[in-house]
Amino acid sequence: MLRIPARLRWVAVSMFMLALSVAGCYTTRHQTLSPSLALDSATGVTTLAGREIQFARPGATIAHDTMFATGTLGDLEIPTDSIARVNSRGYSSGSSLVVIGAFAAAVAALVYISVGYATGGS
Repeated sequence: MLRIPARLRWVAVSMFMLALSVAGCYTTRHQTLSPSLALDSATGVTTLAGREIQFARPGATIAHDTMFATGTLGDLEIPTDSIARVNSRGYSSGSSLVVIGAFAAAVAALVYISVGYATGGS
């Protein structure tokens, strides 16, 4: 059987939990296109026909009833009257609380198990 040093296990578990926390803190938001909507963090759009268009990098601008952004295959020009929703990534406090709670529960379980093994309990 493969024996993994305790320190390496702790590092692996910590990195896994950190990856989960980073993924859980952000969520995709879908908003209706409006003149007051900030497009700096836009990551894509959904057209009225239901087609999802992703941007290669966040951000878009609107000029003369056309949205301009950078797509995976080059520059995009999308008429604003064909856009149903604008997608953006944003911080989610609810998801973050769930991830922090799960992390705390996992750490508490590991400490409980470690103390049980260290004291020779069963």
